[in-house]
Amino acid sequence: MNRKVLEMSWYSDFICVGGECPLTCCTTWWKIELLDEEIERYEKMEHPYADEIIQAIDKEGNRFKGNSCRKCKLLTEDGWCSIVRKCGEEYLSLTCALYPRQIKDYGDIVERTLDITCPESASFLFKKEPVFFNYNEVEMKEEFAPIDYESYDMYAMIRNYLIELWQSEEWNITYADKYYIMLHLYYKIKNLSERGRFHSRSAKQMLKIFSKSDTIHALADVSKAIHNDREACLKLLHYFFVRTGDVVVENILINRERNYDIELLNKWLRDRDLFIQNVNDYLEHFRQTYPRMAENYFVYALFLFWMEKSPEDSEKIILSSKLPIKCVEWLWIQLIAASFWTRQKKIDEFEVYIAEIDRCIDHGSVIRRELAKIMKEISFDQEARMLILALF
Repeated sequence: MNRKVLEMSWYSDFICVGGECPLTCCTTWWKIELLDEEIERYEKMEHPYADEIIQAIDKEGNRFKGNSCRKCKLLTEDGWCSIVRKCGEEYLSLTCALYPRQIKDYGDIVERTLDITCPESASFLFKKEPVFFNYNEVEMKEEFAPIDYESYDMYAMIRNYLIELWQSEEWNITYADKYYIMLHLYYKIKNLSERGRFHSRSAKQMLKIFSKSDTIHALADVSKAIHNDREACLKLLHYFFVRTGDVVVENILINRERNYDIELLNKWLRDRDLFIQNVNDYLEHFRQTYPRMAENYFVYALFLFWMEKSPEDSEKIILSSKLPIKCVEWLWIQLIAASFWTRQKKIDEFEVYIAEIDRCIDHGSVIRRELAKIMKEISFDQEARMLILALF
């Protein structure tokens, strides 16, 4: 059976560096899941190494066990998977074989990309050329569940528009303007969806309006007016930093392996003027050194987190709630980068910090709930456009 495959260009470019990776994925900071049939296969495996694999499995939790360093028990001292070394890649679990690849099934449509929790994946953000997408049909044996293709087409159409907006030079607008337009459209759709008023017809009408030059430049003018009031933007950014700082600094960064400058981050919590000065200095460096990083990050975020299957009805496609969280993640990526730039006037292993922050925020369910609570308390949907405009 043929299925349609839409693939982000990074997907086929990825190669695991194994023991050379500075931030292994073979860690029990998250659950390395095992399917029941995989555990059964390992138990029936006729291989000299089979007993060691079985002893490393937590059958009650359907996962691999960790050691005292919170690494997988099957990870070698030089950072390679012992299953691969002693048995071969064909014996890897599905989770280990796929990561950091992300595959989303929408009926007969398959979307493929990478997860930037992997430093090697995160390094693609620094590419100077734009992301592109490959589309083809592939014969697959696996059966698939049907979906509401009208709802998929509706959200995919809007997503395509936003990705093209980020990558286009046609409109002569800044990344800050594009960010503003993206969130303006996101919250407009969110509000309509909550009232049951977003459907295929309204999506087409909306897209028709947002494709007009007058609409784009009117929104860009609003963005520029906000962006030009740098002091107000940075004061709001500092307020959000203070509100979320305890959650991120105390509960996430302080427990990680990287040498984060906790002292400077704590100074920023107390001294708004120092915070504003340091962030402004960093942004000058960022714009010159990473000219396409913002575009690549939000194209990646839109492709992976714009829509999802409804938890109530798996056939229906809905607007994902994750895009605002990805905006907060972008904020913290920039703030952590600014702290390193302030301290040493360079950012070594930038991709490692990006991957670790993504693990903390996007994959940390407790932290994500805490951040969502704070975002609601400070009306993030009202302030988000102003808030993160400070970081462009």
